[in-house]
Amino acid sequence: MPDETRRDVLKAIALGAALAAVGGVVTYYGTGREKTVYETVTKTLTETLTKTMTETATPGEAATTTEAEETQPAKPRLAVVPVGPCRFCGTGCGVQAQVIVDPQTGMAKDIVALMGIPTYPVNKGALCTKAFYIHKSIGHGGNEQAYEQRLKKPLVIKDWIIPGKNRPPITPEEIPEAPRVKNRQVSKNVDATAPTVEHIKKNYVEIDWDTAVKFFTAMFKYALQKYGPHSFAYYGSGQLGTEESYVINKLTKGGIHTNNLDGNPRMCMVSAVGGFITSFGADEPEVSYDHIDIPEPDTGTHAETFLLIGTNTAEAHPIVFGRIAQVKQKNPDKVKVILADPRKTRSGSIADLWLPLRWSMDVAFLNTLAHIVMYDLDKCKVDARTGKVECRGEYVDITWLKRHADFAIPVSTAKTWALKEYNNKYNNMGDLNKVWDMGTTASNAANYKLYPSVGKEYKSEEDVEKDWWKGFALYLKFLELYKPEIMVKILFGDEKPLINRKTAEQLIKAGELSPDKVNMASNDPFVEIDPIEAMRLAAKWMAKNRLLVLWTMGVNQKIQGVHTVNSIINFLALTGQIGKYGAGALSLTGQPNACGGIRDQGGLAHVLPYGRLIALKAAREQVENIWKKLTEDYLRERGYSADAIKKEVENVYVHPVPGPHVVEMFRRVNAGQLKIVWIAETNPGHSLPNVFKFRAGMAKPHDDDPAFPFIVVSDIYPTRTTDLADLVLPAAAWGEKEFKYGCSERRYAVAAYIIQPPGEAVGDHMIFAMLGKAWEDEGLVPKGIVSGFFPEDVDKAAKTAGKSWVQYIVEKSRDKKWHEEFINRIWDRDILSLAKNTYYDFSYVKREAFRKMINGF
Repeated sequence: MPDETRRDVLKAIALGAALAAVGGVVTYYGTGREKTVYETVTKTLTETLTKTMTETATPGEAATTTEAEETQPAKPRLAVVPVGPCRFCGTGCGVQAQVIVDPQTGMAKDIVALMGIPTYPVNKGALCTKAFYIHKSIGHGGNEQAYEQRLKKPLVIKDWIIPGKNRPPITPEEIPEAPRVKNRQVSKNVDATAPTVEHIKKNYVEIDWDTAVKFFTAMFKYALQKYGPHSFAYYGSGQLGTEESYVINKLTKGGIHTNNLDGNPRMCMVSAVGGFITSFGADEPEVSYDHIDIPEPDTGTHAETFLLIGTNTAEAHPIVFGRIAQVKQKNPDKVKVILADPRKTRSGSIADLWLPLRWSMDVAFLNTLAHIVMYDLDKCKVDARTGKVECRGEYVDITWLKRHADFAIPVSTAKTWALKEYNNKYNNMGDLNKVWDMGTTASNAANYKLYPSVGKEYKSEEDVEKDWWKGFALYLKFLELYKPEIMVKILFGDEKPLINRKTAEQLIKAGELSPDKVNMASNDPFVEIDPIEAMRLAAKWMAKNRLLVLWTMGVNQKIQGVHTVNSIINFLALTGQIGKYGAGALSLTGQPNACGGIRDQGGLAHVLPYGRLIALKAAREQVENIWKKLTEDYLRERGYSADAIKKEVENVYVHPVPGPHVVEMFRRVNAGQLKIVWIAETNPGHSLPNVFKFRAGMAKPHDDDPAFPFIVVSDIYPTRTTDLADLVLPAAAWGEKEFKYGCSERRYAVAAYIIQPPGEAVGDHMIFAMLGKAWEDEGLVPKGIVSGFFPEDVDKAAKTAGKSWVQYIVEKSRDKKWHEEFINRIWDRDILSLAKNTYYDFSYVKREAFRKMINGF
């Protein structure tokens, strides 16, 4: 498509985005006019694109249809198809695509443009810049350079090519013949001195899928037989679909029998997980995006005060920010926005207060706010010795607290430091294998005393209540330390908080702010305010109105992350705002499917699907029984005898010890304990903390066995992790496969398969199942553990087709009906069985019905 016509299309899209952003589309949401808006936007863009295609037809073509032309195959046509949630962050905006449809396959030949779905509850038709260009970022929509760089065939580093055979080893016996083992030859880009694409072109060799599967299987078999199941590890991603992460999770934990499986949400969302679990007992926020701006029917209210802490929402989650901004715009006097951030960011453009919080002061900041509420606003008086507390009850909701809260008071806390030595007989990397780890006794349950205590025997209700008041009194005594006149210097340093000039003028006029507390001398839109007064205003707004607290990596990626989340929830609990519509705690996810694809289905080292902990025997047995029954069903379907089924099913179980977290995982690679690491759709070679030592560890052959570490990377592009790969597997991207997505508010939706991936790229769920089947065939994992997901007996079908079963799967994965049936079996049989009777229970939603839910559920 010529540049000038492409510009016309982009202008049309940009106009739609602008209308959505200022309310042109959003205004219609919930009024019954969504369908009209949807059809109008679709019709306008389709007409524009049709006109473009007509005008760019080959010169001299006849304008009329001849008899010969009528017998020709149908020509590609334009269409609008829903794709599903955007893949750039955790907001989960609904996206639809303008595509050129191949009439022969019904699939898209190309994605021309993307736009929001006006009826989608999350974004209501609006999209941010990132979403508009997803298709171009993965090589569609005319981005030829990106398409050229996409990984299209399996690649093996040249160190593994056996001279004379011109291929890598395909049996364990051939492994010593490879230069990697024979000569300790390593061509990895450990120092990252070469561009990723150049490194791939120079040092890797394309191989077919059959060879790739045999090579990986040979290495896996060798490692398993020599070093055992715990020599294998998998590191995954919130970029993967739920079904994809589930297949490898089941294969690793139920088939290989190791819990050496973790995901990159461990590096970002784990603080929110820990905070929610330790405060609520479950990893679930109690609010949704609707709390921002959709009035509750009974009260007509939604969130009234927003605290943005550790987040630049305007840039990281612009659609969420847009919804907050509209609420503020509609009711600027009542709605308050507080930004707590060391920087002045775009998120402050709508703020009433900017609090220049110094790094790592989050917990102290929140405790100071709680102090102001308890002692300055509600005038609480406390005697910790007798457990007597008196409060006005205007800001503190003691009734709510007595019904729902107890108190965990630390007896003693201290930081601990330990020097860990990872050098051993397997691998020595000198100082790179020595680390100092910081710990704290605060994470030890034995260092807390509970009021009232679950383990204590009480003789009467009065004794329980007395113990409750004792705990409350001790907690208030703890908050007494955070006097604002002392804390503001610690919290802000020499930086002065700022207040919106208009807000200050209104507060002065209403007698709620003394003029001598602000500097109104300048004409700036934001003016300096006394730090203590700024904290007092923030505490009052947060306690009195419906408070929604939003945060992201500024809170989560901290040593204090879990305790910060606890402190947020503590403030909400003190003021009775948990379970109240329009109020609550909402962690904004950076990973697009960290909630659905990792946390829900158990893609971390310590958990199993849908809220079950590996350390709990009852939880393990529950999952084992489900997996055993499913394996039995799959094998019976394939015609196995009762004795053969029994033998395989007995080998389906979960190891009782949780695996290592991600940092420990890569330390064990350096230590020579982990021999094989499979990395999918994430880039630890770029993003791990102290990354150089881990890059070195992924490159250096182990002292005890130069065949390892064996690093396998599944991805769509060369990355700083493919720099270190022994084997690279080409994966399908967004729109090129089907998967389920779960966003920050836990809305679930299907991301549709609309366009075939380039070359021989395959969806990760198929790749995992394909390798799993190869390992089943070798007797390395129980038969049927993942091969049962294939819609047919692929051995028989491939034989009939005259192909290898691997090539048959690669080709059939592109067939939409076969692809969807593969997903159906994962979802309808496995995932719904595991989710049933848990707090994630959506077992009533079969896959076919789910696909039709364009707006998710």
